[in-house]
Amino acid sequence: MTGTPFSCYNVGRESRGTYMGNKYPRLISWNYWDGTSLFSRKNSAEELTEYYILDGDGEKEIEDGTLTDAGGSFRSVNRTHFKKVVRTGYTRNSKKHKDIYFAMQDKYPELENKLKFFEGILKDCGSYVYINLPWLSGWHGYDFYSKHEDVFLENNSCYIKKECWTVELINELIHYKPRNFEGCVITDYQEKYIPQFLLSLKIKFPELYENVDGKTDKDARELLLGKFVPVTKLNVGTVGVVRGGFCLPDTWYYDGEYLNGTKQEYGLTVEMRIKATDEVLVKIIDVSTVPFDLVSEQ
Repeated sequence: MTGTPFSCYNVGRESRGTYMGNKYPRLISWNYWDGTSLFSRKNSAEELTEYYILDGDGEKEIEDGTLTDAGGSFRSVNRTHFKKVVRTGYTRNSKKHKDIYFAMQDKYPELENKLKFFEGILKDCGSYVYINLPWLSGWHGYDFYSKHEDVFLENNSCYIKKECWTVELINELIHYKPRNFEGCVITDYQEKYIPQFLLSLKIKFPELYENVDGKTDKDARELLLGKFVPVTKLNVGTVGVVRGGFCLPDTWYYDGEYLNGTKQEYGLTVEMRIKATDEVLVKIIDVSTVPFDLVSEQ
């Protein structure tokens, strides 16, 4: 059984051929899923996801190799400056399975997985600002959203027009207290997210930071805690899990050349070593392993 070949959703009125004829819209990245899942035996149709930039105002956002998303299970992108196109091909039972992958790899190999999703809390995107703060919309954040609806790009609370990105608005974000369904204050906003937000603001908008109400004494390297980076970019010390590794230790000691870890199996202690390369990504769990210049780079 096969899926419907080359069906699309999130597609605009232009044909795909039009995209590549001009500078805008322009294909900037694509990725492929072959239809298999670790958690399901369902024989799903393959999917190829393409990302396009629609105008010059989006160039600033992607210059660091990342693309922001507005949240949700489908990771929708900023529709004003970008377009996400998902093409559905065939299931693994079909002889045409992977045809769409090989066609794209033959034509645009340099764009495969070129862009990653931005995982931070604040990003300067040029003509607009991306903020990844929760509870600013929906019924949790109705009061805030209804008061500031005009400042959001395409009515999305993740994107703020640059001309509206002021000390006054930032102060309101800092002092905001969202409430849950029972009317109680959601403390995570002030205790967990605002400290991270202030730290990012201090680095990315230092002039605005100097004039806002809130301040932070946190180490800027804390912004990278929980993030995956190439182990070769880190200082010697303890790191977390290796991305993509199964049945491996949860923590490792990086000695500058190898990752060294141990794991208990059937009552035995198993020692493991992994050669450090740029392709080995590890989770940061200790700020002492993070060089200061890595913060600005990331």
